[in-house]
Amino acid sequence: MHRIKSYLIALIATILTGQPVCAQVNVYTHEVKAGETLYSLARRYGVTIEEIHKANPTMGDVIFAGSVINIPQKANAAIETQKAKTAPLPKCKQMYVVEKKETVYGISKKFGITMDELLGANHSISKEKVKKGQSLCIPFTTDSIRSHEQQVKTLIANKDKDVNAYSTIKVAVVLPFGLDNTKATAENQKMIEFYEGVLLAIDSLKHKGVSVDVFAFDEQSASYPTMDALIHQNPTLKDVNIMFGPMHLANLPTLAQFADANDIQLVVPFASRNNIVDGHRNMFQVNVNLSYVLDKIVDSFFELHHNNNVVFVNTNTLKEDEEFVNAIKQKFTENGASFQTATLSTLTDSTGVLRRGVRNIVVSTAKSASAFEALINRMDEQDFDNKYDISLFGYPEWQTFTGKNVESLYKYNSAFFATFFCNPSDARNGAYENKFRNWFGRNLIKGYPKYAMLGFDTGYFFINNVAQYGSKFQDKVTSATYRAYQNPMSFQRTSLADGFKNNKVVFVCYGRDNLIRVREF
Repeated sequence: MHRIKSYLIALIATILTGQPVCAQVNVYTHEVKAGETLYSLARRYGVTIEEIHKANPTMGDVIFAGSVINIPQKANAAIETQKAKTAPLPKCKQMYVVEKKETVYGISKKFGITMDELLGANHSISKEKVKKGQSLCIPFTTDSIRSHEQQVKTLIANKDKDVNAYSTIKVAVVLPFGLDNTKATAENQKMIEFYEGVLLAIDSLKHKGVSVDVFAFDEQSASYPTMDALIHQNPTLKDVNIMFGPMHLANLPTLAQFADANDIQLVVPFASRNNIVDGHRNMFQVNVNLSYVLDKIVDSFFELHHNNNVVFVNTNTLKEDEEFVNAIKQKFTENGASFQTATLSTLTDSTGVLRRGVRNIVVSTAKSASAFEALINRMDEQDFDNKYDISLFGYPEWQTFTGKNVESLYKYNSAFFATFFCNPSDARNGAYENKFRNWFGRNLIKGYPKYAMLGFDTGYFFINNVAQYGSKFQDKVTSATYRAYQNPMSFQRTSLADGFKNNKVVFVCYGRDNLIRVREF
């Protein structure tokens, strides 16, 4: 057991909420939050992007956090309804790629929804036919939406109750540290480093006056052959406020049921499998499957590039990312925006695929390093960087590139989406690594993600917010903000009967000025 304790200082948290102010008879003002786009605001308020532009004649195509813009008022009822949605459901419960010989009826039955619900969420399909490889939005059922809305009303009715703050936050970390092993495995080393990141977060919070008790339990210990044994042999575990873990999915159901029964916030840092939060209202999934945030990625890409010349290039690989590519193509088609497709052989001046005088966004249909290298070699052969305004867009795997591939990312002003990223251009990250080195006498483990930073980000976010909001933590967490070192977080409950998922994504851009910029959505 490791224990850290600071002097007790009571924290009084005050929450300031900004109400929309009427700028003129038919316009509301809105302060832009981090990650919001014109497209997301248009969808939120039931207006078009063009109507927002008309209400803000001096505004460009990109909006920035902190700026105040006018939102045209379509109807009072629509605005009031939006204000009341403190925990809105996402458009899609998940994205699904159609397999061979599947039908609309079969897919509807597979996910327990009606054909009308499926068709209503996917205007590009009909009852008669869906195509293999087509990306479909699987919506929430009508009944679950109604249940959600009713429970939201209950939340709103109780939102002004006093916060029941905790004098000391009790934290448990349940991970496979491998303390019984004669030699630590690679997994054990990563889990230890994650825990060390949590300790650094606790040290930072101690200086803010937050009192924390932390207990570490070895998920892999011979003393605990099962998760039930670990729980029963450690009765103090039921008194903790937050648990981080487990690593192994087989132990998750038992720990989740225990957390629910004892009103413990269970933070799952590693598991990305869909549906693990279903039925567990106290669970928080940090590392989500990309299919869960695909809708946000596609919306953000469309917002940024629907006026550009977008070109999808097939690099002759069998491992294409059909889900991502098909989802963007579907988005462009549904909104009347054009795009082009090409192969390496047709990516030339003579075919007119690339255009002069406009920005060209070249998207590889495959995420591998070999596909990237093939595309770069073709573009270098054609001297495209000197002939066109051209940028590349790709995948989270691109952050693992080294050597010449990194040079090419900078050369072609490349961007990619991800759910986590440690920016080497950010001085904060260098300072963090120095602090870790001074504390523990070694460098961070090389790899992706950096486990010490994941431990710090999750530890700081959750412990700090529980310290501020106490028993009202879950009511406040969806609006909580935090500047992460590597893992940005913004949690949304998937339904009122289920837990929370992290829906934060980032777009990372390698600029020709040799700087890396990260934009959160």
